[in-house]
Amino acid sequence: MHEQQVAHQILAWSRSLPLWQRDALRRIAVKGGLTAADIGQLTLMCKAEAGLPLEADRCPTPQPLEMSHLRLPDGPGQGAVSITAIADVQNVNALKNGQTLRLRPTELNVVYGPNGAGKSGWFRVLAQACSGRQREPDLLPNMLIRGGEAAIPSAQVEYTSDSGSGVLHWHPGARPCATLQSVVVLDWRQAAAYFASSGATIFLPGPLRMLRHLASACDAVRDAMSRELKARRASRSGALRHRVREGTAVWNVLDDLAADGARERTEELAAYGVAQRARLGALRSALDGTNTAHACAELLRRVTTRLRAVARHLQTIDEQLGDDACKALLGARRRADEARAALSASLSAFSAEPLRGVGTPAWRAMWDAAKSIPLKG
Repeated sequence: MHEQQVAHQILAWSRSLPLWQRDALRRIAVKGGLTAADIGQLTLMCKAEAGLPLEADRCPTPQPLEMSHLRLPDGPGQGAVSITAIADVQNVNALKNGQTLRLRPTELNVVYGPNGAGKSGWFRVLAQACSGRQREPDLLPNMLIRGGEAAIPSAQVEYTSDSGSGVLHWHPGARPCATLQSVVVLDWRQAAAYFASSGATIFLPGPLRMLRHLASACDAVRDAMSRELKARRASRSGALRHRVREGTAVWNVLDDLAADGARERTEELAAYGVAQRARLGALRSALDGTNTAHACAELLRRVTTRLRAVARHLQTIDEQLGDDACKALLGARRRADEARAALSASLSAFSAEPLRGVGTPAWRAMWDAAKSIPLKG
């Protein structure tokens, strides 16, 4: 099957896709791949197409893939094609404006020179005008001349084929030449497209490579939206968590809201048990007045229980701080004062005795013990 037929089938299939995916196919066809900026814009398109709230001025309008975006030959019968010259180059890297490179189609052509002479510039023009499995980066003008950064690269690519000769007036954005699209350019960048990382040689027609890029784009958009969803969950729960003491049951619940499975956890916590539903029914009956007598009795019963608890507490205080307790405390203090006074008097009375310690509590204890000995005998 020719690439043109594959491209038509892919184009017809793409019309059943969401608009953001059709725009992704267009970008892949034009650029050969997607950048981080492309993924960001495709994510916005996906959200807008799904009806999610979005800033309208940030979301670009999707542009679906069309046949004009595909760099393909018109059909399988192009015949032999030979490039005879790259003429009148303008603002291409370090090449001097107006230069022409003549090629001999039936011979081996070698372009050589020192670094910076412009060898790569000639090849980049060919890579832009012809086809390849890896899209060449855009050509840059000569930045060393005045006004070079604003100049537009251009060149004339002369060629011959079985149907005659022709010239492609190439510049960035020029419509591809169907005849030159049958010429495949190969350099180290192009060669990388033919080899997998494991070293096995692979080949896919150009249109089929777009599907692999589209699958990667879908994965990237999904990952971007997953990260955004996780960040939003964390910000919502974090706004409340900073007001709650860490480690408490409430903090743990709010922490769970930022994790996967938060919805199931929330529904579990919100569910009522049998006892809770019965209690809720009783409260509703009390509040809506359907059983006023029962509600009043319940209220009086609770007040009575509370008052009894207060009475018991006051009785305990009265027992500990009442008149009898105060009298007992004063009596004990008076007896202690009398004992201290007697001890002081006995120490003074026996101060002239030859033995030290006469009249002290230890002496009195020994004296009492000595008095009891004859009685026991």
